[in-house]
Amino acid sequence: MDNWDKQICNFASMVINSKNPVDTYRSNRDIVIKYKPIVLLFDGKQSVITNNMFYKECKNGTYQIKPIANYQNLGVLNLGIFSSSDSQILQIASFVNLDSNIVSLLPKYFKKENNQNFADLADLIEYIINEKLNISSIPYFLEDSLNSSGMKNDEKVYKSTLYYCVLRRLSGGISTTDRFPISNDYIDADEIFRLMKSTRRNEIDFEKRAKTLYCFLLKMYILKFSSKKNAPYKTEQLLDFCNNELGIYLESGLYISFLYFEGKNNTVKNFFQKVTPSAKNILKKIEGMSWDLFHIWNIPTEMAICSNDDIIQLQSIASGDKTLIDMISVNPIERIFMYNDEAIVKYRYSLVSLPETKYLCEKICLNREKRLSINKSVDLDVLSKSLEQALLDLFKCY
Repeated sequence: MDNWDKQICNFASMVINSKNPVDTYRSNRDIVIKYKPIVLLFDGKQSVITNNMFYKECKNGTYQIKPIANYQNLGVLNLGIFSSSDSQILQIASFVNLDSNIVSLLPKYFKKENNQNFADLADLIEYIINEKLNISSIPYFLEDSLNSSGMKNDEKVYKSTLYYCVLRRLSGGISTTDRFPISNDYIDADEIFRLMKSTRRNEIDFEKRAKTLYCFLLKMYILKFSSKKNAPYKTEQLLDFCNNELGIYLESGLYISFLYFEGKNNTVKNFFQKVTPSAKNILKKIEGMSWDLFHIWNIPTEMAICSNDDIIQLQSIASGDKTLIDMISVNPIERIFMYNDEAIVKYRYSLVSLPETKYLCEKICLNREKRLSINKSVDLDVLSKSLEQALLDLFKCY
């Protein structure tokens, strides 16, 4: 949002925080016509529920498809709010993002290798095909392109990509039902694989955002194990780190960190408990969790990129990682403000919504410009190495 001018930034803040977002949107007609922002409401603060069909959540013993918000309660604010014509009907497209573990297993599944071990995966895949769900795998393509161990085995990555293309064809209802790769699958896989290679060489923004989360979690764990201070104190220390070193305000990240420090929320505890002083491969585990959170928090941006005045794309996550799926519900999304292929998200909870940390509001507001400046200059490689060493040295003392 750094490239947004002041007028649209202020308007976004007004709508996101308004008690009556529909009235706020309507009463600023000139701004809406000038910038054409789209607002998705999931908190029941709209006059009319959008009348569309949505796929249901899919659950089995291992795998689940989880929306990132209450899509059944969707309300949309766009330019159409000023029109009385019904000639242009807003369409809703639903996409399921397959996580990395699912995509990596697709070659074995379609080649029927040890299929008795993939009964739950088979249920998920057949559900996707039979329901003709639109699928994507942005989590897999980005993570395997950018993480430290990604793209180490080109043959394995290409096979996973190829059989993802097979599944996409089958779920798309295309006439051929061949469950082995056909020529078009190879063409699509070649293009995706080329983009993954290019992303690894050239993509700076996504890599920076993922590494920012990695640094955030490293600092969170340092604070968790370095003292017996209470949760508000540690959360304030983490906020100071964000203000003074990281240069970013992670609203939901700080909220779930408070829950982790507090130790009362079982979902958050289960997600973060894999890292302890005696655990193995600590840094790899933290990197993996940073990518999990990146995928959850990046989806609104992907929805903004793929949505316009004619069609709204709603995305969900398919995963066999229960701790990841459960984290989606810890802090529900209530509103998404979309403009210029970017998104501002309002979550149900934040530090200022908690009695214990409401006093931090001033630190959050007064340091905005400082965070923006630091974010442009911070060397995340240097910062992450320093934090890694600090955490490892701390754990040696246990």
